This record gives sequence, structure tokens and C-alpha cells, in this order.
Amino acid sequence: MGVNELISLELKSCKDMEFLTDISSDQGPIVAFSNLVELNIKSMVSLKGLCYGLSPTRFLQNLKQVSIQYCEELQVIFQKDKLSEKVKWQAPLLSNLTILELCSLPKLESIWKLEPSHHTNASLTRLKIVRIGYCNELKTIFSPCLALSMSHLQELDIRSCDGLEQVIGFVQEEEITE
Repeated sequence: MGVNELISLELKSCKDMEFLTDISSDQGPIVAFSNLVELNIKSMVSLKGLCYGLSPTRFLQNLKQVSIQYCEELQVIFQKDKLSEKVKWQAPLLSNLTILELCSLPKLESIWKLEPSHHTNASLTRLKIVRIGYCNELKTIFSPCLALSMSHLQELDIRSCDGLEQVIGFVQEEEITE
């Protein structure tokens, strides 16, 4: 069974780890974690992001539950600013995500960072539970496109996010698309 067959991954206190996967250089087979269903990350003091470089095809496509806590350097969770042409023919990004829990991420600025042209490639249709706490640099939670796709959201719990300006970032998206 290879790494791409994992369905659950828990990372805790790996002090030097900066990214879940790094594909910025040719390092052999790409690890896309395409079968990963559950991702738990805790106390990763150097973690900057989930993927460094161009996100691989099928990256985290089956992810259902994400819990990230106590990661002091993390600024963006899901970033797709360099989508490949192949992505257009895949299932929408994050379409299987049901639970998202983020806590004590002091430098988190954005949960979803997508170029406006790629918003149709992301969908949160199965998202049911969102819990966010102590993410003081976070200004918005959802773009209007992502918010419209959330047809099953049952619980939205936001606590002690001092910098939060909008749950749905209308102004931010207008500025990006102009």
C-alpha cells in the first residue's frame, strides 16, 4: 500500500515540516493524497501550507474531514492559483469536504485562495460543519461562489476571530475580479 492509498493522515508536532507535499522540483512520483478522507494536523510550528508548487492532479480530491490546530505559520489552507488544464475535467475541488475545523492559526489570512477564473472548479456542496476559532488574521470565511455552493451547511461556529470582517467576502471578490 503506497502513500497515495492513505485514507487517514495525522501529523502532530513535526517541528521542521513546512508543507504536506512539495512538488516544486522533480522528485520522482507525485504524492497527491488522492484517497485521503481525513486530515488532522496539530502543533506544526513551521507548517506554511498543504502543497508547495503546482498542486498535483487529484490532490486531496476525496477529503471529507479536515482539522488543523496550533500551526503558527500557516497563512492559507486550500490554494489553487495555478490550476493545470487537466483540473477542468475533474470533479470540483473540495466537493467531498463535510467537516472543516480550524483553531489557533494566528497567521491564517485565507482558507480558500482561488483565482476568480477557477471558482467554478471549487464546490462545497457536501460541507456540513465549519468550526473556526482564534484565527485573528482571517478577514473573510467564504467567497460568494463558495457560499452559494454550500447547500448542506448545518453548523457554522466562529469564535474569537478578532480580525474577521465578513463571513462572505463580497467586497474582496469584487476587487479581485475587476
